[in-house]
Amino acid sequence: MKGQVFKKQNWVIILSCLIGLVGCQSVPDVTFDDDKVTGMPLPKTVDGASDAKVAKLKSKLQEDGVKVITVGQDYLVSMPSHLLFYADTPRIRWQSFAVLNDVANYLTQFRKVSMSVIAHTARIGDEKRNRSLSVARARNVANYLSSQAIDARFVAAQGLGSEKPIVNNAASNAVAQNSRVEITFRNVII
Repeated sequence: MKGQVFKKQNWVIILSCLIGLVGCQSVPDVTFDDDKVTGMPLPKTVDGASDAKVAKLKSKLQEDGVKVITVGQDYLVSMPSHLLFYADTPRIRWQSFAVLNDVANYLTQFRKVSMSVIAHTARIGDEKRNRSLSVARARNVANYLSSQAIDARFVAAQGLGSEKPIVNNAASNAVAQNSRVEITFRNVII
């Protein structure tokens, strides 16, 4: 009986050592060459997109009063609310569709998985109303952009009310700067 227990313990020790040795061995790096895996190269950019076209569209947006900020692969497109909406409503102004179309053209130049549309309001009046207004504005912009064939699997709309101002609310231009719509996305580079 003691011999059988000893043999079982030996096997457990031997197996543990083998597992430890195998686990310590280096594993070769495996890289995939798109051409070999799929038979064709994967696209690096959107068809028809170019740096010159992106720069031209960005310049046009800035002329319209839209800020475009890039940090690496991350993009932020910020539009003042007075440029898009009638005062204190979520209704998009008729004249604003030209600006939104320019934004849509800019967004179609990039490969992205998701896009976030966040609306902010100035700190005027009731916070519940501000939150509701910002939610409705974000949804309206997200719905319009989605209808313009923006290539994104996920489009999230969120309203933050006056929760995140960018300038002090006591400043003379606080309403104009804090009330805004921001679109964020990451350019997917393969």
